[in-house]
Amino acid sequence: MKRHRLWMVAILVLTLTSLVTGCASFGPVLAGRSPEPDGEAVMLEGTRWNLIEMNGTPVTDPGKATLDFDEDSAGGVGFCNFFFASYEQDGSSLTIGDIGSTLMACPELDSEADYFAALETVAGSRIDDGNLVLLNAEGDAVLVYEPAKHTPLEGTAWLLTSMHTDRDSMTSLVWGAEATAVVEDGIIGGTTGCNHYSGEFTVDGAEVEVGELIQTEMYCEEPEGVMEQEAAYLRLLAQVESYEIVRDRLTFFDAGGTQLLTYAAAAD
Repeated sequence: MKRHRLWMVAILVLTLTSLVTGCASFGPVLAGRSPEPDGEAVMLEGTRWNLIEMNGTPVTDPGKATLDFDEDSAGGVGFCNFFFASYEQDGSSLTIGDIGSTLMACPELDSEADYFAALETVAGSRIDDGNLVLLNAEGDAVLVYEPAKHTPLEGTAWLLTSMHTDRDSMTSLVWGAEATAVVEDGIIGGTTGCNHYSGEFTVDGAEVEVGELIQTEMYCEEPEGVMEQEAAYLRLLAQVESYEIVRDRLTFFDAGGTQLLTYAAAAD
């Protein structure tokens, strides 16, 4: 990348690697409810779960298969593909509707087929030791889940994956122009794909306030489109007023609830 330095408005003491000592995890906070006492039915709306046992066999990599419940739909990852379905809950009674999914080919397709087949037999649910147990019509446990762990907002290196556009849609980043964000001690900072930036960042529950952003002032000729990306990114970041974290995904929203920016937690 060829860069021509014009001038510096600030020297930003921001080293992402020094801020990130690993992505610590904790239980559902923004995206999940607290489990009900053992043996009781749980209100599933808004909860997020990772599969740990299927048809009596432990799942060796929790998170490869998931199940998330929203207001009127369920979905997640089925070892390979993303899936979605309707669901109905009445107390401990639970049924999963017809399952639709993406159609990627993966080595885990046999496990995925077993997973979807098990979901279609679900007739009830209960909580055991904080885990969600899904039962068939005979009362046998067919699927067991643990609560999904969510990456903390602060101290995590977040990699930007998509941005809102003027066409009211989300777009991916310019290839080779990585944009990042780190929140630490009331400051948000990172890179735009060309320059470094920082600004005050106040968190109150799920609501946030972004202060004036300052940045270094370098011009990057490559990759093509990186300066336009930078301008759009900083403009959207200044509009952020709330956030949500689901597992290792961070989403920023504006005051009206429009999705502005999405990030993935950087690997350790």
